[in-house]
Amino acid sequence: MTQAQTAAYTLHASDLGGEEILAPRFKDGKFYFIVPGEQAKESIGRASTKVIVVEASSGKTVYEGQVSYDGPSSQASAELSQTVLLNMQLRS
Repeated sequence: MTQAQTAAYTLHASDLGGEEILAPRFKDGKFYFIVPGEQAKESIGRASTKVIVVEASSGKTVYEGQVSYDGPSSQASAELSQTVLLNMQLRS
């Protein structure tokens, strides 16, 4: 695909394993999305929230990562149940 050509495709939250896409960003030919998981019971947090990077020219997922807790594993569930990822900042 040359620079003058563009790809046309539709990307749904369900294609990324979620019900909604938050904070879409575009940088360097890639789309960056937050895809929240299911809401944890009796908490504000979301289980399995992912950050997904999609190549704009092809629609191919080039990165999929998940929020994790960097601390004692015995505290991870409690900490993540109160974690809400609503925004992201892209840096060069």
